[in-house]
Amino acid sequence: MELKNKTRIFIIESPSETDIHDDRKEGLALSEMLKLADIENEYFRVSNKVTFSECLAKIVQIEGKKERFPTLHFSFHGNENVIALTNQEFLTLQELYEEHLKDFIELLGYEKTNNDSVVAPLHLHFSVCKGFYGRKIKEFAKHSPYISLVGPILEVNWSDSLLAFMTFYHNTIHKPIGPRIAAQKMNLAANLDNIFQVDLAENFHFTK
Repeated sequence: MELKNKTRIFIIESPSETDIHDDRKEGLALSEMLKLADIENEYFRVSNKVTFSECLAKIVQIEGKKERFPTLHFSFHGNENVIALTNQEFLTLQELYEEHLKDFIELLGYEKTNNDSVVAPLHLHFSVCKGFYGRKIKEFAKHSPYISLVGPILEVNWSDSLLAFMTFYHNTIHKPIGPRIAAQKMNLAANLDNIFQVDLAENFHFTK
């Protein structure tokens, strides 16, 4: 499948106090670039666990039971074990899934694939240092908690991440290619050596 007309991108950003002081908002910049490229998206800024939960509840209200699969794009600081919020709270990957994503997915409802496996109708994209390790949330879920997960395996700077994800969305939404090839192109665009990687749900088939 292609992502075109199949997803709306929900960008959730939690900048550090330093980011705010320096007026650095990678998620907001991505949102504006996507709008210019005619790619549907919504932007949310969260500061703590409460506003993060409220944000996910709003997204469920917006998306409902539409015939498409939403993308949650996280613009956070973090590492292979945690993501950080503006108020300096941390969420482990287990907390991210069990306290936030699990209920969010259950409200969306799961989907069955052609092979009768069960998959959350969701794309998770991490603009987070070492965000590809977000795939660890599969360890806590009964069924696949996403269709696709994209993120870097190492630390990346904001400008590289911004360019990389803009390239990824352009290629998956406006071009007839799937996320595997799009991930290759996002690395090329940012001049990175396979730093951004993609994990796909088993038995969920894309065009390429």
